[in-house]
Amino acid sequence: MDSSIQSRKCFSLARANESLKSEVTQLKQIHSTQRLQLEQANNDIQNRLQAREASNAELMKKIKDQERIIDQFRQMHGGTALPTQSTGPISHQIPPSGSAGRLGADR
Repeated sequence: MDSSIQSRKCFSLARANESLKSEVTQLKQIHSTQRLQLEQANNDIQNRLQAREASNAELMKKIKDQERIIDQFRQMHGGTALPTQSTGPISHQIPPSGSAGRLGADR
């Protein structure tokens, strides 16, 4: 009788062992699939980041070009881009308030 009990235990353990091996294989496949998905997602994110960095670099270049154009304009026009009343005498000043009212009424 002892040998049949041991035989059943051995068979049961062998089945459990095979079941565990199968489960380990499944888990390895799942792990491998998830790792590949994460690597693909990481590569996609890196590609998007590089594209945005390139876009940002291009926009920064455009901003610097525009700033250079503004600086050139300021140099050509005496240092101010838009004259205001507080900068001093200007050839095109706003008329006194009495005549400004008449101009507004004519429009």
